[in-house]
Amino acid sequence: EGSRAVVVADTGQPVKIRQYPSTGCRTWDRVPCGAIVTIVEPGEEWAKVNYGKRKGWYMMAKYLDVVGDGKGKY
Repeated sequence: EGSRAVVVADTGQPVKIRQYPSTGCRTWDRVPCGAIVTIVEPGEEWAKVNYGKRKGWYMMAKYLDVVGDGKGKY
């Protein structure tokens, strides 16, 4: 399964989810702040996540707040 995380951003704007772990990746979508994603593979800069139909896509770890760990941002 994996950890669940809330998508967070100081701006309150949606966060990009990408097919590959790179800001240069042209295949992306947006996930609204407050949405819950499942972390499939954690990482320092990028985390592999599942969100809706987007399975195994990537989000920048700084925008993820793991649910229930009490540590704040990922």
